[in-house]
Amino acid sequence: MQVSQHATTRSQQRGISRDCINLIIDVGVAEKRPGGALEYKLRIKDKERLIKYYKHQMHLVVKASKNVVLVSNNKENIITVYNTG
Repeated sequence: MQVSQHATTRSQQRGISRDCINLIIDVGVAEKRPGGALEYKLRIKDKERLIKYYKHQMHLVVKASKNVVLVSNNKENIITVYNTG
């Protein structure tokens, strides 16, 4: 999606990064505005859902870093799993 010069200037003035903009568009809720534009925003329940999801993902990363999965050459079968300690 292209960003207008106006949006670029305002995002710099307001400290809103492109990553933040992309997140709002990707997971936010759109509402119609005058002139056919769409306004995207994260509602409180969306924010809470995302925080819960990413906390769980962080927990999985920590846990997964202590484990190994042994897979067959053709990657069709999981042979075993074990802890690395």
